[in-house]
Amino acid sequence: MKKSTKKVFATLAALAVSCSAIAFAACGTTENPDKPDDGKQDEVKISYQFVGNYDELMSWGMVYDFCANLTPDGVATIAIYRNDEDFTKIEGTWKEAADEDGVNVLTIRDGVNPDGKYELYSESDGSYIWKDYYFTFMGGYSRKIDLNGSSKITYEEESDWLKYVAERRKGMEIPNLGGDSEEGGNGGQEEQKPSEEATEIAAFKKDSSSITFLSDGTGKVSVFGAMNRTFKWTYAGGTLSITALTTNEGSEQGSAVVEGNNITVTVNGGGTDYSVTFADCDLSKLA
Repeated sequence: MKKSTKKVFATLAALAVSCSAIAFAACGTTENPDKPDDGKQDEVKISYQFVGNYDELMSWGMVYDFCANLTPDGVATIAIYRNDEDFTKIEGTWKEAADEDGVNVLTIRDGVNPDGKYELYSESDGSYIWKDYYFTFMGGYSRKIDLNGSSKITYEEESDWLKYVAERRKGMEIPNLGGDSEEGGNGGQEEQKPSEEATEIAAFKKDSSSITFLSDGTGKVSVFGAMNRTFKWTYAGGTLSITALTTNEGSEQGSAVVEGNNITVTVNGGGTDYSVTFADCDLSKLA
């Protein structure tokens, strides 16, 4: 065979292979032609999302909103928003598997539920109800709430959920048992507000409670993050004295007992006394 004839056959064969490859690629393509293929798949940030709110404690000055995200790495993050000073997140685990009857079930553990775990079965529309989610407040009280969720994610970003919370709470008349209102009389008591020049000398915390001492001889205490008081203090000869726990309206409402390096504060909220002890405080900071 002549070389020219071989060249023709080789050219035709290469052309045939090239056309076949193009045809195969065209037949095998399922991507959206309008979307450029960058070789990356859309990242799934959240597998399931659950939301809910609890307003039954409003008379105590507390309103709660919840948002739980189950992410593909098996982590369950539950955000609990009461107010700007009480925004907590609880991290747990979750998995999705068939039970002994072959029915799909979501199992969630958060380390808080006294029963150890939650088991969720899908509704007829594919959504889920997280029955009796258990949460605690004010040091030891607890409540249960149902959270609604599905694989349809409403709030991709935490900021979007917080915007929803702010909109939901518009117009709510939430009583402030901490006495933060600037209206009303002083109840015959001298109002003790920190001066603008006062600086923080020391602060001690226990869970959501805190007590802060300022340089002008005043201080602030927050019990369970809900009941706020101001007070006067002196420290002389290694002895701390705290007096005049008042609301910001000036009415005296609370007491403090100092025993060694322990400070126990008691305040009244909704007609009930609540106490918290700040243990092993470094009082030398007050000298």
